[in-house]
Amino acid sequence: MEFKIIHFDEIDSTNTFLKQNYNAYLEGTVITTDYQKQGYGRMGRVWVDQKQKNLTFSLLLYPKFEKTILSQITPLTGVSLFKVLKETVPNLSIKWPNDLLAGTKKLAGILTEAIFNGNDLKALIIGIGINVNSTNFPQPLADKTTSIVLETNQEVDKDLLLDEILASFKKHYLAFLKGDRSYLKVFKENFRYLHQEVDIIQNEVIKRVKIIDVLDNGNLLVESSGKTYEVTSGEISLNR
Repeated sequence: MEFKIIHFDEIDSTNTFLKQNYNAYLEGTVITTDYQKQGYGRMGRVWVDQKQKNLTFSLLLYPKFEKTILSQITPLTGVSLFKVLKETVPNLSIKWPNDLLAGTKKLAGILTEAIFNGNDLKALIIGIGINVNSTNFPQPLADKTTSIVLETNQEVDKDLLLDEILASFKKHYLAFLKGDRSYLKVFKENFRYLHQEVDIIQNEVIKRVKIIDVLDNGNLLVESSGKTYEVTSGEISLNR
């Protein structure tokens, strides 16, 4: 896999751009920007960006695997990020399904979006946002968001960081395509809430559960009221 980086000074959203224009680009295309005017995360949440401070980009893939494997791509990407950021950021952990935390504060997020033609998977877009050199966040984000510079007191070269992340993703993704699932061990070892009781939000309903395991498909195995079941979507709440 070869990467081709296309940079915009400003764009509405790198994911939106690729969703609208993926047919014009090859696999491995990376759209980067200094500022997203309409960046978004899971569940339509707004991604608050600061010009030239953070690393926001989207990667285009044309996968050949079955759509049943899609749920593994976000945790695989999370491990790829973790392997790079853990070298400089202390107390780093993974929060299922798509965030990296420094302590209890969000440092990075992943948004994986698939494009289908009927039941056929046509393209996969992986959006990544990392708070790199931002030092000020608006409320209420300031209480639950951090950046690399806030955690390390050192500014980071975003271009070098991007190169390191792409190299890490390429290594893990190509191994994944060959059947290697060792990323899952790293995910479990660094999943902050494994074997803990947490609040899971699904369809605006909050339920208290104990996380038992992360399954091979990337979903959670949880226990609640004496029953064990699989969680395929949702979010772990940090508000408690």
